[in-house]
Amino acid sequence: VTVFVFINQTIQNGVMDIVMPFITTESYFIVPLGVIIIGVALLKKRQGVVIILWGAVLITISDQLSSSVIKPMVGRLRPCHELDIVRLLVDCGPGKSFPSSHAVNIFAAATYFGEKFLHRRREFYAVAAMVAISRIYCGVHYPLDVLAGSLIGILVGTVVLSLDKYLGEKYWLLDTESR
Repeated sequence: VTVFVFINQTIQNGVMDIVMPFITTESYFIVPLGVIIIGVALLKKRQGVVIILWGAVLITISDQLSSSVIKPMVGRLRPCHELDIVRLLVDCGPGKSFPSSHAVNIFAAATYFGEKFLHRRREFYAVAAMVAISRIYCGVHYPLDVLAGSLIGILVGTVVLSLDKYLGEKYWLLDTESR
């Protein structure tokens, strides 16, 4: 609870009170994500389309694993449902807390796309870290929810990368590597 209070309350300031809810809200990522998808498809052609399809598979796996498997098994309540001291900046939501699905999904994506676009790896992980921390700052997740979600996401991203590589070597149409 000490780390949660530090991130949720002690370091709070007016600028972060505007930025963190923006970062944590998925709907704000729709337009930039659309631009990225179109850009990848145009720049990488067939391989770009396959990368985008792998991205969709990746997010489906990571989100379902987190939301439909782990969260119901663990059943941990969100801090905004448990603690009176929470400074809540976004809707608390009815869902469970462990792990943070935002962290799982964004770190899975950072792992996969960071490997596909090595020159942007740092930026992918920086955005992932900001999204993960925003969940604590906004009062909807404990630090352990975010840490576990990040590690699960990295694992899922690594597994999907392995599948991508294996199937790409076996079937030329699924190859995402420039050769």
